[in-house]
Amino acid sequence: MHLDDPLMSLLDETTRYYLDYYSRCVCKLFIMYDSTVNPLRNVIAAAFDSPLLLSSIIALSARHMANTGLSFSQGEMVISSTTLTAADRIALRFKHKTLQGLSDAVNNPTLRALDTTATSAFLLMFLDLLESGSGTWNIHLEGVKKIITQIEPPTKPKGTTQGDLNSYIISIRDFITRQIYVIENLGPTYTNPKILSNTSIPLQAVKRPLQKKLEHSYLGCPEYILDALGTFSSCRDFLVSSQPKSEVSLDTRIQKVHYIQELSKLAESYKLGAQIYGRRILDALIGEETTQDHLVRRLIGVIHELKSDANLFKCILWPMVIAGLESHQEMHREFISSCLEKFWLETRCLNVVNTGTILRKLWQWEEREVSTPTHWIFRIGQLGGDWLLV
Repeated sequence: MHLDDPLMSLLDETTRYYLDYYSRCVCKLFIMYDSTVNPLRNVIAAAFDSPLLLSSIIALSARHMANTGLSFSQGEMVISSTTLTAADRIALRFKHKTLQGLSDAVNNPTLRALDTTATSAFLLMFLDLLESGSGTWNIHLEGVKKIITQIEPPTKPKGTTQGDLNSYIISIRDFITRQIYVIENLGPTYTNPKILSNTSIPLQAVKRPLQKKLEHSYLGCPEYILDALGTFSSCRDFLVSSQPKSEVSLDTRIQKVHYIQELSKLAESYKLGAQIYGRRILDALIGEETTQDHLVRRLIGVIHELKSDANLFKCILWPMVIAGLESHQEMHREFISSCLEKFWLETRCLNVVNTGTILRKLWQWEEREVSTPTHWIFRIGQLGGDWLLV
């Protein structure tokens, strides 16, 4: 959205300025990768037909602009009314207008069911980040959760095509739903216990992958980590609750936390394996040779920790092969060989036996010939077949 857009001519100068500022300076802040499909920017078209959404956008933009005039140390100070800038005053005025508009909207069955109402409330959480990070974000979050369960497709906004409208509805609903899930799992970590309700959004969208596109992701935190954090905070809430704490209920929560910790090790093994493999591909592309001994040692350490868990150990053949391919010390190679034998005894999959044969051939080849670290990414496919080592 630019200042020369035809719809902009219908607005006053201040509104045009802050809408353009929002598009240029604010939308990119709350998304991993800014793009033409940024859902925060897509809401601008709907704001032309929604005074409430327009107010929330202006409040957010003006607050950001006001903050640009502060130094890091000034950000800690309480700004008095005598030092307010024009942007400060506009931010406060439109924040008040947004809060009043939301109060009216939630008491109106028609307005309460609009996507623009949910979007306006959602933007107030970002406004809280710009203001302090310790305001009423939890109240806004709970409000959005209630509103979004009632939203229905709004009437066609003036000045938009049906395609624009459908795009706005789909992108902003999905974005808000996913970010609510992100915030309600990350947010409680640094708060007093039980600051949020236990109610979740009963929408199928929550169960869909959180990050269909990186352009639609706010923080990029993987879903399994968000789930883990939510469980941890729930256990903390249990500790301060007034409900009776039986040995069974306590053991159940201890087992949950332990289980998640073990799953994090499994994820770590794949993350390290992917880092090592990716670095070798990059080395081949740019003609470099990178030492990855520190990553290999970490990966072997994680494999060692998972070795005692029969359920998870049988899931790590792929990262185990990466560790073997990158192992140059005899003790590491012996460890991987012992892991493969254990894997075989537990699964009886012959691909594990073949894995041992492949690694021994590559190790022998490395000892006979001078090779670069990247050679295995090509060499392994030349050793008797195209291997599925998972």
